[in-house]
Amino acid sequence: MRRSILLCFIFCWSLVTAQGVMNDPEIMNAMMTPKPLVNGEGGVIYFDFKENLNDLVYDPSSKFTITICLLNITPSNGASSVGGTYASKFNWTNQTYSSVSSCLIGTLNQTIPGFSAVGELNIEFTSPNDVSCPNNQMGFTVNIQPTPAMAGHNDVTNDHAFDYTCMEWDCAAALQDNLDICTMLNTPLGTFDCDAGGASNQQECLAGTSLSDPADDCFVLGTCPSVLVTAIGLLESNYSGFGMSTDLQQNGLLPNRSPYADAKLLPLPINSPVYQDIVDWVWIELRDDQNPSIVVAGASGLLRSNGEIVDGDGLSSLAIYAPPAFYHVSLHHRNHLPIMSEDSIALSASSLPTVDFSSIALYGTNPAKILNFSNLLYGGDANGDRAVNAADRSMTWNDRNQLGYLDTDLNLDGQCNAADRSAAWNNRNLVAQIP
Repeated sequence: MRRSILLCFIFCWSLVTAQGVMNDPEIMNAMMTPKPLVNGEGGVIYFDFKENLNDLVYDPSSKFTITICLLNITPSNGASSVGGTYASKFNWTNQTYSSVSSCLIGTLNQTIPGFSAVGELNIEFTSPNDVSCPNNQMGFTVNIQPTPAMAGHNDVTNDHAFDYTCMEWDCAAALQDNLDICTMLNTPLGTFDCDAGGASNQQECLAGTSLSDPADDCFVLGTCPSVLVTAIGLLESNYSGFGMSTDLQQNGLLPNRSPYADAKLLPLPINSPVYQDIVDWVWIELRDDQNPSIVVAGASGLLRSNGEIVDGDGLSSLAIYAPPAFYHVSLHHRNHLPIMSEDSIALSASSLPTVDFSSIALYGTNPAKILNFSNLLYGGDANGDRAVNAADRSMTWNDRNQLGYLDTDLNLDGQCNAADRSAAWNNRNLVAQIP
């Protein structure tokens, strides 16, 4: 009897210990916005925390911590600046932020669910030490410090992430710095109208007009090395056969700033009449003619209900800061699989061929859904990893009954429900075909 109890004790203790240490926490999707930063404005850094194996169990005797170190930016309100769905799972006090090291430390205070569950952490920040573009010297790193009990069971290769950017000038500085006339094209500043002349800085730059006087020539000779993209695209999720719904816009959920890398800011309020037929933000990329896996440049655009993609003014062709050349052009949406033109297309600031993604030959095998002889971007990619699978269905389940501007709102009606889970299921196992 005693031997049986002893054997059970040894076996059970080994089992509990093994289960307790089998964790693989991961930091992913590190990003800061806007990029680049705009002088006089702050921003937000954010990243996802994912536990790939068992639940990450809170153990008060063995501290599990996250360290977030900032470079040339500071939290807006010390440790109180931390937010996101997983913020409450760590202790954040003002004592955990050091202005000397510029690091925040969060200590686990409750169990985090495992089996690939994901939560977000974000920090609002200000930028007291402006580092001018193009030097990427403003940003953050984030590291996981596993507990000793996890030694040998933690995959350390994915426990670190970072993101950096630089500072763009405000309007007053742009009027004195002719470099900004070109570099502002793909920044939030490009959508402003510094001289109040009735045209955005992007439009004036492309026209070779001065930012200080719309009647003057540009203060640099010639025009910016820029191209204009006139494009058409359709999303499967909310296409009816006659157009796409504008539920996000009509319900006041469409953001004034792009969710993509350039964080483009609209020059007018999103409820202005010119934006009434906008479906959502999209992202256009220019890819190398010979090697389409190389991204040359990209920019956010607005997708209209008829499929037209326009710039931030709601009317113009999309301006992208890149030299005139032949490019493969790709179209991206935050919860659809991206597509790319099979052939390269000649683009410039004057020649405006229409890149109609609904009808042109696309790169890859089965890259888009065909409906009424038109190409539609496949929906269902809630996590934006270019594949539709169980992870997307899990996300739509976790966000069920939520309202808002959600990546899990796959049909773009402003809510996550059974229809979105069905969309992810219907397109299961599809993978984006772009390199």
